[in-house]
Amino acid sequence: MVTPEPDLDGMAWQNMTRTLAHYERLDQIGEGTYGQVYRARCKDTGRIVAMKKMRIHHGGYWGMPLQLIREIKILKRLHHPRLLSMIEVVTSKGVEYLDTDDPPLKSVGDSDKGSDAREAYKGNLFLVLEYVEHDLTGLLDVAYQFTEVQIKCIFKQLLEALAFMHENKYVHRDIKSSNILLNSNFGLKLADFGLARCIEPSILEQMKSSSNDRSVSSSSAEFTNKVITLWYRPPEILLGASQYGPAVDVWSAGCILAELILGKPLFAGKTELEQLHLVLDMLGTPSNETWDFFARMKKAKPSSSTSSPPLDLPSIRKDTPAKQSRLRDKYGDKLKGPALQLVEKLLEWDPRKRMTAANALQNGYFWKAPAAPDDPAELGQLDVGPDGHFHEFQTKKKRKEAKAAAEKVRSEAMDRGATEEEAEEEYDKAYTKIIKRVAQEGIS
Repeated sequence: MVTPEPDLDGMAWQNMTRTLAHYERLDQIGEGTYGQVYRARCKDTGRIVAMKKMRIHHGGYWGMPLQLIREIKILKRLHHPRLLSMIEVVTSKGVEYLDTDDPPLKSVGDSDKGSDAREAYKGNLFLVLEYVEHDLTGLLDVAYQFTEVQIKCIFKQLLEALAFMHENKYVHRDIKSSNILLNSNFGLKLADFGLARCIEPSILEQMKSSSNDRSVSSSSAEFTNKVITLWYRPPEILLGASQYGPAVDVWSAGCILAELILGKPLFAGKTELEQLHLVLDMLGTPSNETWDFFARMKKAKPSSSTSSPPLDLPSIRKDTPAKQSRLRDKYGDKLKGPALQLVEKLLEWDPRKRMTAANALQNGYFWKAPAAPDDPAELGQLDVGPDGHFHEFQTKKKRKEAKAAAEKVRSEAMDRGATEEEAEEEYDKAYTKIIKRVAQEGIS
């Protein structure tokens, strides 16, 4: 039996239970584990918002994902100018036909009436969030060149967000450039709290705990190590730590500062082992004391379904010759003075010695001229096209197109007898030209 579509134009939809019908979806700006993210317009107010779809039926399970429950609880509890805020949660139940990205409802037959009933009444939830025009990955994808003071201001806001979360006993566990949103006046919002967790110990645990280690949770609770996008993952997580704290976010933040200054990720590994070797090669080997700490730390069990098996630390330590940091030698022309010193403190191997977000805010890097303003709007506007909205989901398509066009230029140069170095220069020029045009014209 097919349920007729309600006549929304002929009814007072404003008085309905809040559903997808209250919003007009404009375009897709992202995609996550449980569904798409859209730019949308509220029919009541005309406000532009972001709508994050959360499928209730996903993969092999029915019901609301635990990650969604945690994200909603955190969004309701934590309020700060640098954290993305949630406006409301709406459903597609009753107006499923508006949820056009899901397949149509289907009957599974008389053999499984329970599943058929669940399918017929599933609906999906949509988190309605404030809309922010850009994410950092999107801007870096189009080769946006941030000035020194702009970088200071952006990074200061990120640290303010982290210091607030850590003070309230939460770790984000997914700090990466695509989760850092920027409006056209350089205002920052930290997004995506699906992996965030509260690390506040219970009263009993607090009584038992004698640890003053600020980098590791004082709770005896163990957490999954299947967190943090690989390029921003700290060594203790790579090595399988199951007990950790705010220091994991601080490492990720250090990677972000380096990425802002360099215009590219500092550690772009493809596997956990490669990622660790990239860190070892760039930052040098840790001290024996730190190696020993990694060996003693509690690790995820290899059989755990919620954690990845740890890397073979003894073999890695044995096979890795002692080496010094190459960070200053390789990037000293861009990472200079206080900026370099701050990155080194944030990317400290030992999480027990890693600088906290609150302490980083007091670092001299922010006060040395040009000092970061308290109000990001004092920096003016981002120099992008008038209709520019740059999010990773959209810009990665443009990046692929630019690479394909630049590769054609390279091939043509080689056919003309150019050397590999000359052909590479033509590739770089062609790619940069295309990407800069995207930055000025926007995403069509």
